[in-house]
Amino acid sequence: MVVEELAKVPAEARRGPLIVNPRTGLPYRNWYYGEVWRWVRKLTGIRKEVWNRDMRAAGVTEGRQAGAPTDDLAKQAGHANKRTTARVYDRDRLEAARRVAKARIAHRTQRERGES
Repeated sequence: MVVEELAKVPAEARRGPLIVNPRTGLPYRNWYYGEVWRWVRKLTGIRKEVWNRDMRAAGVTEGRQAGAPTDDLAKQAGHANKRTTARVYDRDRLEAARRVAKARIAHRTQRERGES
């Protein structure tokens, strides 16, 4: 999305801050995004304990659950290293525990049949 938006700005105008408050023409203040998030959170009924960064992790987790490759999820999240995506942002520990349990059962079954 950033690249698409950047393409709308003529090359000669790409100096200084590109993401600015349309009212002031200046970069957004540090506190502004937090204020907007609090307003959106209240408006939508999202619990106070949920941080905006949790939404990013939720998107990665849901994408992986849907079968999206980690490489694609890393690109979407803007991660240079897909291990960051898998380790930090994929929060589906329960599903991971289920996969491990299935793998262990399959391994035991193979061993009992003498297939290992």
